[in-house]
Amino acid sequence: MITQDTLQVIVFSIHQKEVKYLLLRRIPAKGGFWQPITGRKEKNESPKDGALRELQEELGIPIQKIIDVDNFPNGQGEGKDYIFAAEVLPSVEIRLDRPSVEHDHYQWCTYQEARTLLYWPQYTKALDRLKRMIK
Repeated sequence: MITQDTLQVIVFSIHQKEVKYLLLRRIPAKGGFWQPITGRKEKNESPKDGALRELQEELGIPIQKIIDVDNFPNGQGEGKDYIFAAEVLPSVEIRLDRPSVEHDHYQWCTYQEARTLLYWPQYTKALDRLKRMIK
């Protein structure tokens, strides 16, 4: 079995004590489901560097800070799913007009909205862990 480390980056913003989470919708040809930023860690790349790379490749937005949330086995051999969160300013502009073959829409969500929209259990698990960290 091939071992592959995967990455999740949950983008969030806090405005007047309200936390909003950014979700991206995959294009229909790739499932049409909602997710955080995801990707794979490249060889000789730290998980944090991979998360920062994926964030820039998919959105190209400035961040205030990056938080190492957790990691857990991803079922791909000895691979792990590394979860990070990126805090952004509430005024950050999200643009999906960058050359993207992955996502066709984005949405800022409350915790409950995000939990309802997220498709895969590993995404809700990551969201739950982040929520506990930023209370």
